[in-house]
Amino acid sequence: NVSRLVPSRSSDILNECRDMALSHLPISLKATLDQIDDALFEIANKADNSARQNRFFDAMRELRMKRDDFEKDFVDTFGSEFKKSITPENINSPKTVDFANTMELSLVDTDEVEEDLAVTNFVESVNTRCREELFGLDQRMGMLLSDPSLEHDKNPLSPAIIGKSFKHACEMLDSDIEVKLTLYKLFDKY
Repeated sequence: NVSRLVPSRSSDILNECRDMALSHLPISLKATLDQIDDALFEIANKADNSARQNRFFDAMRELRMKRDDFEKDFVDTFGSEFKKSITPENINSPKTVDFANTMELSLVDTDEVEEDLAVTNFVESVNTRCREELFGLDQRMGMLLSDPSLEHDKNPLSPAIIGKSFKHACEMLDSDIEVKLTLYKLFDKY
């Protein structure tokens, strides 16, 4: 177990990292949403039938109307997930699988599984594209969090937290699963 060299300084640096991320992420999200808006318009125009075209135009309209709330939700979720991930109980706790006392099987909503898979694909895509940068970030965050062998998914600035924040913001949209999956793909692209 490695302890922080100067706990107060580590906390200050972590807070600066959070503040820096919270100042840059909204700008990036705005640019991404602008591109998504344009892409939804193109997809709607190229739709093979009028029902599909209407779904994408409706999604574009809804995203425009809810955009401020969408952006605020994304940033708020990111901030709370960051805070949660730097608490000592989350850093030092081993990953365990919690099984119910009784073996109960339940069906999971197919749409939810598809959305989770889309977020996982986004995370893996970013992890692959930015492998070297994320390795360095993981190492530095590990030292600040007194966990030199910090697991990638426990990094408070990981793509997983960004993906989770985007998914949470998408929950406010009334769009169907096809549109939401398209949003995730476009988010990954831009």
